[in-house]
Amino acid sequence: MENTNRILDVITEISRLERTVALLYSTCAKTYPKTEDLWKKLETEERNQVKYVEQILDQVKKEPEKFLPGRNFTARAVETVISGIEKYISQIKNFEMPEKRAVSIAKDIEHSLLETNFFDVVSSSDKQFNTFIRTLASETKNHRDILDEQMKQYM
Repeated sequence: MENTNRILDVITEISRLERTVALLYSTCAKTYPKTEDLWKKLETEERNQVKYVEQILDQVKKEPEKFLPGRNFTARAVETVISGIEKYISQIKNFEMPEKRAVSIAKDIEHSLLETNFFDVVSSSDKQFNTFIRTLASETKNHRDILDEQMKQYM
């Protein structure tokens, strides 16, 4: 039960993280009109990722015996990342951050351990779970590629 609670806590915070990243992208879309379409695309995909994470959360709640803890991420570690992103959102809203910096931060987030290794938080042989994980990994890679390409425009 302790393992299940830890898994649930971390996945709940990862869901919050995905919502916060979506808010970051939404804020960028409103603040940087020249690249609004790019930010809106990323925001939409992040919101879809929230749905996948919440479906995983529901799966773990319904059938905890199918899931094992993986890499030792803690809910507190995820909360710390969320707090940092919220500060960036505030800076962007207040026009205190140039777009190049926002792209760099978004790129760093998408390359972060939490984004690239979410699938290490929990493991399972459940087919639906593994489909969600593959989808999340693919979308995260796509975000990294988009942001890497956008960053090249500032060099």
